[in-house]
Amino acid sequence: MRTGVHRVFDLRRLGAAARLEGAHRSAWLLPSIVLAAVALRAAVLASGINDLQIDPDSYSRLAVNWADSGVFGFESELDPAGEQTAVVPARAVRPTAYRPPAYPWLLSWLSVDSRLPPIRVAALHLILGVASVGLCYSIAQRIGKIAWLPALAFACDPILLRQSQLVMTETLAAFWVLLSWRCWLWLLPDQEPSKLMMPKHAAVFG
Repeated sequence: MRTGVHRVFDLRRLGAAARLEGAHRSAWLLPSIVLAAVALRAAVLASGINDLQIDPDSYSRLAVNWADSGVFGFESELDPAGEQTAVVPARAVRPTAYRPPAYPWLLSWLSVDSRLPPIRVAALHLILGVASVGLCYSIAQRIGKIAWLPALAFACDPILLRQSQLVMTETLAAFWVLLSWRCWLWLLPDQEPSKLMMPKHAAVFG
């Protein structure tokens, strides 16, 4: 006849087995989601590669000028709207605060022969997008129990997918937010996820 001690031992063994099974499941969940994100975003970027040649907010222009002259700005003879300004030497670059510098600075490293190849911008957006999916999974794993669902939802978000087809800051901005959130979690003491934890994080980063 089994005693209470044996039952407790069996329960502990079952709990350890469940945790081990959960660890094995997590080990293949993240790579699967990352591969799905790579495939999906690569297909979206390939289908919208021509849109990356359009420069609605002058980020490409700023990046090329930065790469060519070392100055974050526009050609002095034209303002951002393309209107004539004061007479200055041709191709001189006038510093500006027209746009935030982080995104043009990244793009400036991709400039070749005074142009920004769309394939390079697509590669940058692919790396940032897939890294964001991984960060989303890591955050959800830290503050909740179902990490794959938010990561998958982020990977398939139609607005983010569309923005990745444009030379605009949303892809980088999403990455910065998730990276900041993850760094903040690294600074917090380890604790079990609670019912109040997720609403508190949503209030801070929402």
